Amino acid sequence: MCLLQVCSRTLRTLWRALSGWSETALRVLFVGSLPKTRSGKIPRSTLSDLVNRKPYKITPTIEDAEVFKAIEKTVRERL
Repeated sequence: MCLLQVCSRTLRTLWRALSGWSETALRVLFVGSLPKTRSGKIPRSTLSDLVNRKPYKITPTIEDAEVFKAIEKTVRERL
């Protein structure tokens, strides 16, 4: 079994244990980095829209907008 598959299963199990069954991560994607605002926050709603293939808007406070392109490419390839 691939190391990434083992990590993915472990993360899902940990997620279920910490958040309960109401919120379960169905898939785990490994990416190089996450987009962050200048204050260090991760725009979760924008990431959710991206992963669910909904239109999303990159706010001007994002430090590196290129990260969204890399994540979008990973989503297209893996999901």
